[in-house]
Amino acid sequence: MTKAEQEELLLLFRNAPGDFKNLLLGNYGGCRWLAADWVYRSSFGEEWQAKVKERKELSPLESVAEDDLDRLRQELAANLGRDVTDEEFILYLMHPRMPWSTSSSREVW
Repeated sequence: MTKAEQEELLLLFRNAPGDFKNLLLGNYGGCRWLAADWVYRSSFGEEWQAKVKERKELSPLESVAEDDLDRLRQELAANLGRDVTDEEFILYLMHPRMPWSTSSSREVW
């Protein structure tokens, strides 16, 4: 590869968005691939070597304890004062505050 081609490659990611940089640094979980040095150089400029050293190999999810789904379902049912359907429980897991606001608004109206 010629010097001009190398310089052109370094310009490729010079304005990379933060999400791309976070992906390279493993902030969204450890990547199964490592980008070539020129990708880091292009993305982070002169501080690329320091950024490579900051790279995380483990996913943040690996440090989170698993939830006790039975306990969470019982708590939701107790707070709503009734049994919950599977769909309601899944909705609660995805959006923990939504069932509360929905049930409160039904009581008001």
